[in-house]
Amino acid sequence: MDWGRSLSRGRIADGSETPILELEEGRGLLDTDLSRDDRWLAVQVGEPDGNVAIFAVPLRDSAVPLEEWIEIAAASFWNGSPRWSAD
Repeated sequence: MDWGRSLSRGRIADGSETPILELEEGRGLLDTDLSRDDRWLAVQVGEPDGNVAIFAVPLRDSAVPLEEWIEIAAASFWNGSPRWSAD
């Protein structure tokens, strides 16, 4: 199955798009959740080895390199969809 490998932020006013994240070949974007302050994105990623990982990704004006993502969880079994708490 071919999961998404990129995510962009769209600006309604002028139709422009800004890349938020891009995954290399073999990884798949499974789920995301935007923090309440719009500064972070929780991302669930399917890894090439079949594992599933959850990362916290800081949002910037351009795509953030994978090296700057913060790994929250990784496992060979399914990690539930990432969600931010209310506090």
